[in-house]
Amino acid sequence: RAVASLWLRPRDPLPGDPRAGYKTQAPLRLPVRGTWWVFWGGRLERENYHLASLDQRHGCDFAVWRGAGTYDGDGIRNDSYHAWDQPVVAPADGTVVAAVDGVRDNRPRIESTNLQAPAGNHVLLDLGREEFVLLAHLRQGSVRVKPGQAVKRGDLLAQCGNSGNSSEPHVHVHLQDRKELFQRAVGLPMQFARLVVDGKPVEKSPVRQGQFVRSPE
Repeated sequence: RAVASLWLRPRDPLPGDPRAGYKTQAPLRLPVRGTWWVFWGGRLERENYHLASLDQRHGCDFAVWRGAGTYDGDGIRNDSYHAWDQPVVAPADGTVVAAVDGVRDNRPRIESTNLQAPAGNHVLLDLGREEFVLLAHLRQGSVRVKPGQAVKRGDLLAQCGNSGNSSEPHVHVHLQDRKELFQRAVGLPMQFARLVVDGKPVEKSPVRQGQFVRSPE
């Protein structure tokens, strides 16, 4: 038993990457606490379906893997997933641009994902220097910040949920070059600063599908 379902088939051909080689300016930490598993992430299509979208192409999805998979039992309840209700924190100092909290969480394995509000409950932060980070699929009723609010790296923003275009509780994060969501923005490569990857400390690195990662703080 593994992940219930997070697969979305990419479009062909994949779009070009106008920001290839970009180096993240903000000192990004992981947007979660404790050890998480990278379900989607990396530079190859088979590792990261986000490559199909210009704005999300360097995005990552994080879930929690324990024992035999990401959930216990039959996986039809959100609270049976290890990621459910886990803290989601600010990856860097910034200002809240958007904070959405009213989207109902999907019931995993029972109902389809919410394509009308694909980001679900989410927080968008302005990190300065034309870097904006989106944290999506948050739990309804858990978002603690408001537009215009200043946050510090590691501050609690919300809890992990299953809202929007999401088939099980997980945290989506991506970096982009402007505040408008989806096709108006261009995705930026993300290098996380000071993290532990598969048990080994790393100073600055992107993450890749299958890795177990955590922040040392």
